[in-house]
Amino acid sequence: MPTALALLTLSFSSPTKPSIDERFIFKHMAERLQSQSTPPPDAAVGVLRMKVGRETWQVDAAQCKVVVCKGGVCPVESDVQAVVDAETLAALLARHTSPIAAVLQKKLRLAGDTALLRSMGWLWEVWKLDMGTERRPGPIWRA
Repeated sequence: MPTALALLTLSFSSPTKPSIDERFIFKHMAERLQSQSTPPPDAAVGVLRMKVGRETWQVDAAQCKVVVCKGGVCPVESDVQAVVDAETLAALLARHTSPIAAVLQKKLRLAGDTALLRSMGWLWEVWKLDMGTERRPGPIWRA
């Protein structure tokens, strides 16, 4: 499983700003989902297409598989589509950003059966990204 430091690579276009390589996130998501082998009992399953940076992936929750779509064309029809950049996806998986905040900030776009996506919350637990000691403190909630 990649660590947060492995996810950070220097961008050649902007040497001062680190960027996250979507291939590392793909590897993390694919390995974690495949280690699951089958979805939890009574879990909602569906097909999610994710456009992350310049890559398009398809997540088949029923078969616990993540595949790269060649030329943006995926093998089967998807129930839900998500468009997100690699940095935002890493922040979502590390629990540094909430999905609601990402949608409101237009960093995450969703289309299709979003009710199914909400019921597939077990995927986010499987894909949780451990940021280790680099983890930022969470938000402070005040009444």
